[in-house]
Amino acid sequence: MGAETIKIRRFLGSLQAAFRLGSRSDAVPLPVWSLVWVLLRLEWRATVARRRPGFTVRFRFLGYDVESFSYTTLLMLFKEIFVTQVYSLAMPAECPVIVDAGANIGMATLFFKHRYPESRIWAFEPDPRAFALLERNVARNGLRNITLINAALSDRDGALPFYYDEATPDLLIMSVNPERLSRNQRPVTCVKGSTALPSGTIDFMKMDIEGAEVAVVAELAASGRMADISRLALEYHHGIGSAPSRLGGFLCLLEESGFVYSIRADFAPPGRFQDVGIAALRPTVHAPFSG
Repeated sequence: MGAETIKIRRFLGSLQAAFRLGSRSDAVPLPVWSLVWVLLRLEWRATVARRRPGFTVRFRFLGYDVESFSYTTLLMLFKEIFVTQVYSLAMPAECPVIVDAGANIGMATLFFKHRYPESRIWAFEPDPRAFALLERNVARNGLRNITLINAALSDRDGALPFYYDEATPDLLIMSVNPERLSRNQRPVTCVKGSTALPSGTIDFMKMDIEGAEVAVVAELAASGRMADISRLALEYHHGIGSAPSRLGGFLCLLEESGFVYSIRADFAPPGRFQDVGIAALRPTVHAPFSG
């Protein structure tokens, strides 16, 4: 299959996802034609624009002015977060407390603010390059009640080696897990979840931390802080390198913490890496939620 055919199929799939939003009761209401127009513009720019090392790009959509490392990554994040709405949520309060762990340049934070302008958000991002764009995107769009933490959410306080690619700052698999990526490394601050998270009830926690989710959730459960979380959407990174499979134990940990959950994943042969999407909430939380 040629590269152009793949691009066309990918774009048609995005259009279908945009039009399907209108029939989803759980979807955050967004104008479908606006999403389609954004997709057309981003697909075009991602196709024709050349990557310029050391430079960033800026793009306007849905009233936001967003800076990114590349149009390609911005397109990927826009599809996942605004079109597919993997973090779609419905909450009874108009000013929910939200945690964005693995915030990157802030696309999920923008999505949450679009749905809940009065929400209070704690955004964690360890990579200093992505964090700089996160800061600028929050400031440039005049977003309030957002606490930005340049640190990796972890099961301890201190420092950890952060593995990244110097030549590709928009690579979305950078993490504190050497099995995920090990091209370059630098020390970053890490903070223990049980003490770094906001006190009291957390209405929603998004977690995309490239393999560190097991340690973080285990520490939150051991400390009792999991009881403060009402809704959780995360990516479980299954089959990273030589790491043993622990998905069953991870799901048991969620069950023991009082969550029910749904799972989203594409098929992969045994032994191959998989991104497994998990949406979890407590049975007492009746508002619709999908992840």
